[in-house]
Amino acid sequence: MRWNYRVLSEDFFGEPYLRIHEVYYNKKNEGVASTLKAATVEGDNIEELRDILNKMIEALDKEILIAKDI
Repeated sequence: MRWNYRVLSEDFFGEPYLRIHEVYYNKKNEGVASTLKAATVEGDNIEELRDILNKMIEALDKEILIAKDI
């Protein structure tokens, strides 16, 4: 199953609240699941952290997804 980082929007007292999550896709490229908690940045070395951060930055250029729709 394919996944990537995406920005998810949730309603927080009537206002949108944005967080980056891992989103998982089916064969039709539809988001079917996401992590319950927002993604964290952790790794064994600086290069791993940089790779994760770069992938998260890529998520900022993609359409924001509505959390309850996944």
